[in-house]
Amino acid sequence: MMDALKRMKPNCIEDIVALVALYRPGPMENIPKYCEVKNGLSERDLIASFGGSYLG
Repeated sequence: MMDALKRMKPNCIEDIVALVALYRPGPMENIPKYCEVKNGLSERDLIASFGGSYLG
């Protein structure tokens, strides 16, 4: 958990809430991708092509 927290570099309480929600056996594999997107190192993947305009 501490390693994931260091990689995430949280700057608000919502970041910590997101990490706690991801820190479960299934979603845990998404923590590195979440950290990369949060820190601007990677682009987010849209699940539908129409959602991009709504998500900002």
